[in-house]
Amino acid sequence: SISFEKPMNHLDVKNVAWLEKYLQGLSAVTSMIVSHDSSFLDNVCTDIIHLDSRKLRQYKGNLSAFVEKHPEAKSYYDL
Repeated sequence: SISFEKPMNHLDVKNVAWLEKYLQGLSAVTSMIVSHDSSFLDNVCTDIIHLDSRKLRQYKGNLSAFVEKHPEAKSYYDL
């Protein structure tokens, strides 16, 4: 299990690319990532856990897939 909170705050473009590739190569690891970088989330997430009405709900797919199913979440791209 790996946890990241806003990893982009301290990484340059080269290291962000390295981190994306590293995370994409992990198959048996659960990562929890908090980030405002929607591109990064699209590239590394396979599931989205969303807090809705005090309940956590899991959705398959990356952030783009989640926003397709829930257009009201499009504002996440504006953060």
